[in-house]
Amino acid sequence: MRSYRHKKGEIGLGTLVLVILSFMVFLLFLNAKSEDPVDLSQEYDYFADIAKTGQELPREGKVIPLDKYGIERDYTLVPNDLGFIKKYDQGVENFTYMGPGIDGKLRAANSYLVGYAPFETDQLWVPLVTLSNRLKYKSDFSLFSRRQDAWQTSRQAYRIKKGDCEDHSILLADWLIEMGYDARVVIGEQNWSGHAWVVLFKDGRQHLIEATKKDVTQKFSPVRNKFSYSPYVMFNRESFWRNSGSKYTASYSSGSWKNISRFEVDGYIEEPDW
Repeated sequence: MRSYRHKKGEIGLGTLVLVILSFMVFLLFLNAKSEDPVDLSQEYDYFADIAKTGQELPREGKVIPLDKYGIERDYTLVPNDLGFIKKYDQGVENFTYMGPGIDGKLRAANSYLVGYAPFETDQLWVPLVTLSNRLKYKSDFSLFSRRQDAWQTSRQAYRIKKGDCEDHSILLADWLIEMGYDARVVIGEQNWSGHAWVVLFKDGRQHLIEATKKDVTQKFSPVRNKFSYSPYVMFNRESFWRNSGSKYTASYSSGSWKNISRFEVDGYIEEPDW
């Protein structure tokens, strides 16, 4: 009777077939991984182009017309994870940012700075401490019925007492402007994630302020590690600047910042209710 036991060191046919099939499956897996259907590099290149292109230079100082119907009629919006980039009259790109309000209507970024200060103070640290104690960080998705993005005016943010990074930054910047400072909301990335913060120009120096910081003391303490912030654009009540240089810049007053639009209000803007 023939024995079917293999000698030591021999491999059975079934085992060999199993090894070959496993190897083929592994190769197919590697091939599928290498053929990623979404090229994420294009997204990062797109954001990098926003900071590098100089095509906006001839349009410096152009006025944004604002009326109840003009925004929806004249502007085509391209959403991204930093907010909204507005195209004006087809072909004019990155003219300014538009943000969807809590009522769902789109408005120019500047219009969310409504000239609001909760109360008067001459101490620079007071607005920071007030925001730290009063405002709770809450994403738009969880705060506004699962919406991906909803901007609050400075007054709304103070009353609602909840909001994300742009809501904190808009309230802080508007308050500082009311105090007489040159403060601007900055939109960009912080540690590779979309973010908003405030830059304050004071006594010939520029200070980065993290508006969402919750451990603020009675001492003005700006951000020390500026290089973890990558600014793309910044704005105040009247102007909108775009960084045409490196997104890794730590300077907010260099020549790479181009004032590409000016916000003018024709009459009274009705502030949306909560």
